[in-house]
Amino acid sequence: MKPKIHVTRCLAALSFFMVLSSFALMPGTDYFEVYLNNKMVLQESMYNRKATPALLLDETSTDQLRVYYSHCGATGTSRKITLKDEQNKSLKEWRFPDVDKTVKDAMSCSVKEITAFKKGGHTLTLYYSAKESANEVALAPIQWLDKTASSN
Repeated sequence: MKPKIHVTRCLAALSFFMVLSSFALMPGTDYFEVYLNNKMVLQESMYNRKATPALLLDETSTDQLRVYYSHCGATGTSRKITLKDEQNKSLKEWRFPDVDKTVKDAMSCSVKEITAFKKGGHTLTLYYSAKESANEVALAPIQWLDKTASSN
């Protein structure tokens, strides 16, 4: 009777292994969150990302823009946020100090700093880069709140 139990256990283990191996595991992925003051306004996963959602800002705002970027659960090193125009020309760059990789650390700037570059009539986009990223990542193009449309 023992050989039958052994064969049954082997078949059960093999079946269990086959069921588990038929599922594709989702690899870790980068993601980011954007906050205006303490309100989350954008959250995106970089896995299979198809579009870059716009970030709506008010040019008269005194808000603080905060960006959290996670490299598969870790904070990057040599981090920077770059504001670029439609010709991919860097207009402003913010660099951030390295922190413990396990700490969720915000990169922040004021909306007024971004608004200063609106005057040129440029289409503006925020980019993120770090030592852990092979390329710069387009976080979001900036769209401006239309006060005339909201007052009607």
